[in-house]
Amino acid sequence: MFTLVFVSYNAFQVVFSFWLFWGAGVAGWFTKYKWVCEPCDFSDDPMPVKMMVMGYWYMVSKYIDFIDTVFFVLNKKTEHISLLHVSHHALMPVGVWFGIRFQPGGHGTLMGFLNAFVHAVMYLYYLLAAMGPTLRPYLWWKKYLTSMQMAQFTIVFFHGITLAFVECEVPLHPCLLRWLCVQAIMFFALFSDFYIKAYQMKGKAKKQLKDKAESLPNGEMRNGHANSISEGMMIKPFQCVPAGLEDVVKERKRAHH
Repeated sequence: MFTLVFVSYNAFQVVFSFWLFWGAGVAGWFTKYKWVCEPCDFSDDPMPVKMMVMGYWYMVSKYIDFIDTVFFVLNKKTEHISLLHVSHHALMPVGVWFGIRFQPGGHGTLMGFLNAFVHAVMYLYYLLAAMGPTLRPYLWWKKYLTSMQMAQFTIVFFHGITLAFVECEVPLHPCLLRWLCVQAIMFFALFSDFYIKAYQMKGKAKKQLKDKAESLPNGEMRNGHANSISEGMMIKPFQCVPAGLEDVVKERKRAHH
């Protein structure tokens, strides 16, 4: 039952996020919006109104994202409720409300446009991962999700900072500039820290364990079992294998066969 609910939730998020991305693109970013300076259009024309509507639905999506935390708790994965997770889910709704309230279109909407696409890809990964172990070998692109997050904040930072160098009729110009840049820098730092800890440091540790296993003398292991006797008693299999090397030893055992 839990798996069915989790799969359904992620499927909804994929469709909803992609709809937000496509709607914002059609309303401006795929068509007439300029990348350097795009003033906010407060008219009743169809496209500005559509962008405003997509902005409101994007704000709603930030509250729906809180359900992620509920699933982490129910699945007993509280380690995922990190500083990055809490700050991201707490600050994004506030920032989106600020943007929709004072600038429901134009320059500041790039953040939501990019973020909706990233979320569509992210929830697609969660959806496929929840469907069982048969698909997991094809989910090698997991670490690139974090790279996408970092890339989007880099783009948002440089896109926002252009307001400091050009004359642009953007509401609350200085406030918007500061908010976009500070938020982009903060989230880039948090996602970078996560990327280093989750992928680079673990990758180095795994390589060190593998190198250590391969450096053991011949005869110390045979078919994955230790042949050591201490004080007249046979040591159990893997007992003399250093901590963390058991998986590597099993791989070597399969290679021998």
